[in-house]
Amino acid sequence: MKPRILITLPFCLSTPGGMTIDCLHLARYLSLAGAEVLLLTVQTQDWDRFPRSRWSEEELGREPAAWLREAGVEVIGLPPHPLHFALDALRVRRALACLLAARRIDVVLGWVHETLFLPSLLRRHQVVNGMVAAASYGPLLEPGSRFLRPLDRLRRNVLFRDPLRRADLVIARSELTRRELMALVPVEPERIQVVHCGVDPSFFAVPREPSPDLRRFIFFGQLCAEKGIFDALEALGRLAARGRRDWTLKVAGWGEAAAVRRTAERLGIAGQVELLGTLGREALRRELAWAQLAILPSRMESFGLANAESQAAGLPVIAYHAAAVPEVVAAGQTGWLLPPGRVDLLAETLEAAVADPAAAFALGLAGRRRMWELFRPERSAALTLEAVAAAVQRRRLAGAPELREAA
Repeated sequence: MKPRILITLPFCLSTPGGMTIDCLHLARYLSLAGAEVLLLTVQTQDWDRFPRSRWSEEELGREPAAWLREAGVEVIGLPPHPLHFALDALRVRRALACLLAARRIDVVLGWVHETLFLPSLLRRHQVVNGMVAAASYGPLLEPGSRFLRPLDRLRRNVLFRDPLRRADLVIARSELTRRELMALVPVEPERIQVVHCGVDPSFFAVPREPSPDLRRFIFFGQLCAEKGIFDALEALGRLAARGRRDWTLKVAGWGEAAAVRRTAERLGIAGQVELLGTLGREALRRELAWAQLAILPSRMESFGLANAESQAAGLPVIAYHAAAVPEVVAAGQTGWLLPPGRVDLLAETLEAAVADPAAAFALGLAGRRRMWELFRPERSAALTLEAVAAAVQRRRLAGAPELREAA
């Protein structure tokens, strides 16, 4: 019997960021692997904004919804609550109650606050309560974190810690996340299954040819200090100060674009930095085909999808040895991993890469091979289905005394 899996997403399918991409691939490849998959998505990109914005059909993600439906995923969009994003969870619960009255569902896989009001409903219907743990929980939940000011503590507990505490199954996107969950939530180890994200197979088809020089760099992701864009700019500024100006950095993503421009101007490299805005999948693949090196010195990654996509596209990666990045980038084999914050070493590594394009190209090809072996979405889907099947069996045993005795 095919497992029936319902996935909930607190945002619309066009929302930028790794959570949305991860959710899209999770739903699509679980369906292609044989599960019956339904996705409930809240049609918003807002967190705290009030009044809550209205979005066009295109902004809400018509294209990714079609991509899911062609793989057999049923997609249902829910209107957001007009008052506050946390109340979206009431609409998710109401929709799920209607679905459970009409059909069998074996597992619900949620992400964050949209699951707040689901546990009692799921217990009543003997449905496995699953969560995908794909945030950087250390900065969110560690005592003394700057994210945990007194007024934020309750909010962080409600949105992040409590849903994980109540879950029957937690799919952690890295070993780092597994350790964080056990230490900070805490979640018992038997409830956690590590399943790395799967990389979109189309990235493996990005063309890659050797070149006698290396001068085309790319950064993509959220434009903020934690993701490393300003460290990348500072390192490139040092490279320019040493007389190396025969390069271009393309920056794709969302966030502090104005600060990126100001920093590039201050460092005297504005003419070599091109801001692309947020890119769709096809546009990102084109830019990765153009690039020869990815500069991604993030300090806060629960997985690091940009690192994985860059390597799948055959690019060598310069990154920090931080968070879950070492699980995705193999130091010295597929790229360079540097101590976080060492902009001086970042500049030196860039200079070394530029001086030896053949070695950098070989690292990129090694990264592509490693991504193919370990991070294909089919593999991620198969491991997720194994974890789901085990959780369903545990739930059935817990709910049936005669089965417990037989076991």
